Amino acid sequence: MTKTAHMTGALLLLCVLTLIFSPVARFPSVWILLSVSAVVFVATVLRGVVTGRVSESGRVGMLRHIGELGWVALPVSVGLLSSLVLSVYPWQGAIVLAEFIGALVVGLTVAILAQVATSQGVTTQRSSCQGALESSSERMWLGRGIASCCVVTGLGALWLIYTPKHSAMVVAWLNSVENMNYWGFAFSLLISCSVAVVLSGRIGRLGITVALLTLLAAAALFTWLSLSYPSRGALLAALCSITLLVLLRFTRLPLKWLFAGTAGTFIFACVATFIIQSAGWMSYDTLNALSSRRLPIYDTTWGLWQQAPWFGWGLEAYKNHGAVEVAKHMDGLFFPAPHNILLEILYSLGVIGCVLVLATLGRILWLAMRAAREASNPFAGLLATAIITTLVLHGATDLSIYRPYFFLLVFAAWGLVQGSAPHLQSPQRQAGGSKGGAIKH
Repeated sequence: MTKTAHMTGALLLLCVLTLIFSPVARFPSVWILLSVSAVVFVATVLRGVVTGRVSESGRVGMLRHIGELGWVALPVSVGLLSSLVLSVYPWQGAIVLAEFIGALVVGLTVAILAQVATSQGVTTQRSSCQGALESSSERMWLGRGIASCCVVTGLGALWLIYTPKHSAMVVAWLNSVENMNYWGFAFSLLISCSVAVVLSGRIGRLGITVALLTLLAAAALFTWLSLSYPSRGALLAALCSITLLVLLRFTRLPLKWLFAGTAGTFIFACVATFIIQSAGWMSYDTLNALSSRRLPIYDTTWGLWQQAPWFGWGLEAYKNHGAVEVAKHMDGLFFPAPHNILLEILYSLGVIGCVLVLATLGRILWLAMRAAREASNPFAGLLATAIITTLVLHGATDLSIYRPYFFLLVFAAWGLVQGSAPHLQSPQRQAGGSKGGAIKH
């Protein structure tokens, strides 16, 4: 059991770290995650665990996860299919649908790994009197792994802060690999996830020393990004995400308020330029410069959506239609995405599809925030909340739903919460908790 738990925890760590850096290694990340999925499914089937229940040893009921995933993913699935059939340019978007299905498979894999790592963790009693249990493999591998990755990256950032020449070389090399906005998002996502691990108090036996090192490393990485890597949207998204995590963990503010505040922040960030422009608070040129000269992109995309408001122009239509129209107002510059996921969803899927997609995102975020409020085990909920909020809030100024990592991150966050849900754990573990009182995870 211990060997299985450690192997599962290691695979879960591999999945999460791959997801964090998937924006800058998109297709290798997809193949790594799908390979892990194949290993997990083959192992699950060979063990005969397809009965829809969890055995006493904590094995996975795959049908339970499939049913939950189908329910959560139903709105976004309907939204994508409606655009495929009813949009201005129907019957295109096969690549998007394939990436979406791959994301569902990855989400299911993460759920299975999280459950096995949680229920088959090392449960040797430290003291027969107290009945306390050691940390599960999920928290040991995943918490320490994310913290270690942040510390290593933070030490590198600290060195680069004091060596501007080397910092410029590193920035140039990173830009040659992938656009700086995606690197900024990946690093910001690492910061948010690291803070989530620290706030959950689940790093393991190393305790407060590792927590402080992780926070200092995250601060060093954030400082370097601020000085040398001007990805303002990603850094602002990380700050908002960390603020939400602190409020979730250390305040008693109603969950509905926090959820509404997060959704409101996303909506306001998406339409802020239009609000400021219509109010006349800034001139067009000043506002355009403040938005990194994206205002013509937003204006053009908004106008195109109004021509097909209900079902949009279609999946993958932006590259061949929207971007061409935008280029006419941008001196021929080609932008494959409008740098705003709300506008992108409205343009591609229309109002109906947009509402359905946002319903799925909201549902997963609500599940994550609710899990983060559980005093016994906030680890998975905080981590999933960090992933979703950083992704969506940065999407107000950048990113795209048509990149492979977008839905990978969304449904991986669902998988973390689903697999760590208390009602999925083995009866022996639950019985141990009732006999021994409060259990330390």
